[in-house]
Amino acid sequence: MSNQDPYEVTMTKKDGTTMSIAEYFNKQYNINLKKKQPMLFVNNREGGRTYLPSELCHEASLPEGFTRDAFKMSKIQNYKITSADERKKKILKLVQDFGLKDKVKIF
Repeated sequence: MSNQDPYEVTMTKKDGTTMSIAEYFNKQYNINLKKKQPMLFVNNREGGRTYLPSELCHEASLPEGFTRDAFKMSKIQNYKITSADERKKKILKLVQDFGLKDKVKIF
C-alpha cells in the first residue's frame, strides 16, 4: 500500500504526458475518486508499479451457492490455473455464457 492518494500518484501515458491516477479514472471511466485513500500497488514484470485505488478494489469471491453446482465448479477449474491475460479472456466468456454481462462492471 502507498501513503499517497490518487491525486498525488501520477502516471506517464504512452504519448509522454503525465496525469494523476484520479484524472485518469475520471477521463477514462467517468469515475470521481475520493481523496485521502490508500493506493494499492502491484509490481509488474518491467519493474514498475501499477497503482490501484483502494475504493475500486473488492474482495473476489464466488456467489453464494455457486460451489454447490458441480457443473459451474467444473467450468471454473480451467480458469484458475492460467496466465492473467488468458484468465481475463476466459472470465469474460464465462460471464457472457452465464448471462451476467449486465451485472458485471469491467474496466
